[in-house]
Amino acid sequence: MKRILALLICVMLFLSLVGCTEPTTDSAQDLTNDETEHAEVENKFQPGTYTVEVMGHNGRFSIDVTFDENSIVDIVVGENNESGFIGDVAIKDMTSKILKRQSLDVDTISGATVTGAVVRSGVAKAVAEAGGNVDDFMIPEEPDTTVWEDTTADVVVVGSGAAGLAATIQAEELGMQVILVEQLGLIGGSSVRAGYMVGGDTIVQKNAGIDFSVQDWVDIMVKPRDTTDIGLYQEASSLRMARNAGKNIDWLYELGVEFGPVNLEWQHYGPEGARVGPFAINAFQRALDERGIDYRLNTRATKILMEDGVVKGITVEAPNGSNYNIYANAVILATGGFFANKEMVEKYDPEHAQFPTDVCIGADGSGMLMAEEVGAVLKYMDQANYHGLAAMWNGASRSLSLPAGNGAIAVNKYGKRYANEAGAYELLTKGTMSQEDGLVFTIMDQTIMDLDVIKNDHGLSNIIEMYEVADTVEELATKLGIDPEGLRETIDNYGSYVRNGEDLEFGKDPAYMRSDFSTGPYYGVKSIVENHTNHGGIVVDIDNHVLNADNEIIPGLFAAGECAASHIQGWYTYQACIENGRVSAKVAFEEMNNLQQ
Repeated sequence: MKRILALLICVMLFLSLVGCTEPTTDSAQDLTNDETEHAEVENKFQPGTYTVEVMGHNGRFSIDVTFDENSIVDIVVGENNESGFIGDVAIKDMTSKILKRQSLDVDTISGATVTGAVVRSGVAKAVAEAGGNVDDFMIPEEPDTTVWEDTTADVVVVGSGAAGLAATIQAEELGMQVILVEQLGLIGGSSVRAGYMVGGDTIVQKNAGIDFSVQDWVDIMVKPRDTTDIGLYQEASSLRMARNAGKNIDWLYELGVEFGPVNLEWQHYGPEGARVGPFAINAFQRALDERGIDYRLNTRATKILMEDGVVKGITVEAPNGSNYNIYANAVILATGGFFANKEMVEKYDPEHAQFPTDVCIGADGSGMLMAEEVGAVLKYMDQANYHGLAAMWNGASRSLSLPAGNGAIAVNKYGKRYANEAGAYELLTKGTMSQEDGLVFTIMDQTIMDLDVIKNDHGLSNIIEMYEVADTVEELATKLGIDPEGLRETIDNYGSYVRNGEDLEFGKDPAYMRSDFSTGPYYGVKSIVENHTNHGGIVVDIDNHVLNADNEIIPGLFAAGECAASHIQGWYTYQACIENGRVSAKVAFEEMNNLQQ
């Protein structure tokens, strides 16, 4: 009876609710106020494709953004001159995140912030043009709650520039379990801007029909040159690098690095004379992915773990800010130099602290400081490699080292040359710094601008907009504020040196004198010094073991590349990074096997 009564009450309540509901003539009347407001913004856009133009890191480019009524459905970035590899990664990352999340509240990749931010701003502009409200697309990302646990490996590599990548791939090829950590959001570091590699008896040279032996390269690499004595040169290290240079190029070739023409018989550029750096990093990226190597981006090493004087691994900070340990038999530091750390530059190299740098933001000296905390010694910290000619454009310095090495001349405000433009970086830099009023200019003609190595020097010397251009030498001088008669005389003299095969003023090698300046138009740009790479750093032995104050090995700790005090004479930092990254992995492998026997 109670059950029947309950059923009757439920039926009556249901009928009373139905009776209280007003009839509707439009489905929108069924919605709550919040739902109605949501429906009113459902049609967010005027469908179509909108093209916007943006100023990137290296010049203008267009972005096509396609909308339907409620969403962004496609983003296509047009042809651009953004930095090789860096720009590609930044564009792909930003466009995919915006499309996936339908949000403009998207972080840029650490290490590629400019291009990513430009793409994001371009899409925001397109959203507004399509009738959308940009504020509606500032949807924050869900917090990262990943729990990171301690892990182990045979070797952990810190830093993913040329040295770190070479060490990582070499360790994997030797059968070691390797973990690579990188504090930025992409691999490559400053090495992505490397111009060319050097060596003899390479596959690339042979394919081009060039007869250039290992000894030919040794003679160039190790011969005395007009450079200052910086107290770093060790003949054994330089000889080893020179003899292995060709083998390292062949190793990269087999890894899939695309090489183009060989300049001056021994300079190995990328395709069509472009800088080889982006092509090398692309090959390293493919190798990491295809081989399933454990590499961790946005992961900052903060401490070297020690036990009874022996290195046992590192502590790292994960992308979400949590900390965990990676235990390993060996730690290879490959963290680059310190030119991105203003405080360290002011401390160790104050004479050059006012100059811009071309290094990535990851070159902050952190590896050096971590090593110092466990007893390593830092030495030669005031010694470095500088580009004696660079130009400022769009808020960034642009190296002019390739024009300087391919026929361009450097003059002061009187139109006079002051150094061998293709000679030792140290001497060119000192010459640039010593000119009256700090006024220096890099001058080229059309013949030099048409060289493949200049035309394809993306984001650097190929940015035509940064030059003053004129049909005559005198007109160019007037535009730049140079004495016209002085520049005319200098170019006439230099042209005769080129035609006669001898630089009577500064002894430039005729191989680097690639134009007699007889072909206009003429190009010129005000130039400055640029901080490039550090020679000083962590003291190591020939096998890249880190040494303490007593000149003893710190077991399990290696330093390779720019973070180590250089043992290499000359300017071939990239080549040294590849060599010493591989050497570090090989030595670590041998020592691990000896311990297990």
